Amino acid sequence: MDFSKTEYTLFKNFKRILMVIDGTTTLSHKDGTSKTLRKYDYHAFHGNMQTYSDGLATDYEIIFDEKLVGGMQVISDEECDLPCSLSDTRKKIYLGFYCDGEKADIMIDEKCYHIANGDHLSVIVEEYCNIRVAALKSTVINSIIEL
Repeated sequence: MDFSKTEYTLFKNFKRILMVIDGTTTLSHKDGTSKTLRKYDYHAFHGNMQTYSDGLATDYEIIFDEKLVGGMQVISDEECDLPCSLSDTRKKIYLGFYCDGEKADIMIDEKCYHIANGDHLSVIVEEYCNIRVAALKSTVINSIIEL
């Protein structure tokens, strides 16, 4: 967000998950609810909800069809194995990885991807896979959407 006050575009039939990666902002919805987000806080809301932000922040956001299941998590200065699914179903999975820091290695089965500060990696996998993230002096924001 480059402006201290922003009105979000409406996305009918979509969900949104927004995470602040720098700064602070308050999201206010037309229904009267609001949520203040600081670094690595996130908020999920429906895309057809009139939403305003107040405060300067850099964010990472995923927008996806309301019929799909999605999520977001933060991985900091560690190595970890990730589940490839949010449920027991075997579907195509969208995986997003954003590097906020020096560098990170993302291993999906036998393939290794190297990302540096500000890089985003998007991958679609079609079946169960093994995922390992090594956040080396970094924080990695991982998003997942079951397609």
